Amino acid sequence: MAAAGIISNLILLFYVFLLMHGIGARTIRTQHLDDDEENNILMVNGRQDAMHGDHHSSSHHHMATEFGLFRMNDLSLGKKMLIEFPQKVLSSSTRFLPREEADLIPFSLNQLPNILNIFSIPHDSPEAETIESTLRVCESEPLQGVSVFCATSLESMVDFAGNTLGTYHLRATTTTALTKSLTGRKQNYTISEVPKEVPVPMLVVCHMMSYPYVVYFCHSLKGESENKLFKVPMMGDNGDQLEGLGICHLKTSNLNFDLNNPGFRMLGQKRGDPFCHFLPTNHVVWVPSS
Repeated sequence: MAAAGIISNLILLFYVFLLMHGIGARTIRTQHLDDDEENNILMVNGRQDAMHGDHHSSSHHHMATEFGLFRMNDLSLGKKMLIEFPQKVLSSSTRFLPREEADLIPFSLNQLPNILNIFSIPHDSPEAETIESTLRVCESEPLQGVSVFCATSLESMVDFAGNTLGTYHLRATTTTALTKSLTGRKQNYTISEVPKEVPVPMLVVCHMMSYPYVVYFCHSLKGESENKLFKVPMMGDNGDQLEGLGICHLKTSNLNFDLNNPGFRMLGQKRGDPFCHFLPTNHVVWVPSS
């Protein structure tokens, strides 16, 4: 696949397959970790059962919401959606490394054998393939007008966000649990207050990648007329409360997508229609604080 196609698919297909934790999860376990410390790895497995049949059926729309996808007209008070918001609890092994430590570890495709040796990962294992895939994504050429970066430390993520947004007066936001007992299970969530748009001229979205330590794939998005950011207060049937962070991409006709894109098909939409999704709790959006 061409590099531009890889990035294009990442920017939306991330939201079909990688954002919600229940899809084809694998685990990377490295010998330098304790036995009870695991880093969850999100893998694409296709979910072909979601791709066939009536493109406009309510059952496909219902399935889309399970994966965090929705239509713009779903953002209304009282709207109920079946969805899963996993509450990711990071162990000490899945936190950012300090920049000075991260910078000492090779992070490039041509250093893949050394990286696998450092983390004691067999070269012919599925975990090795996952790491290679992440590195290929991180080294792909971006689409025109889109800035991309893989952050291996919090400091490097902040630097990228600040340089991209033109200010270091930044605010990080994500889907936030409002109840300590958030179960993260799949259930019906009802929009409990009118969703609020966060008007910004540009934003930086960062997605946690599959890697032995925390790495985020970050990319810029133009705001306002091309992408809209929403905060959506929601309550689960069991009393779980959260503020879901939703993004709607408005100009999808200009993106390099297959007409049979599974996200559009599950929503019963076509290329050119707005494409919306919620972010899980471990993905971050950076916006100017002013």
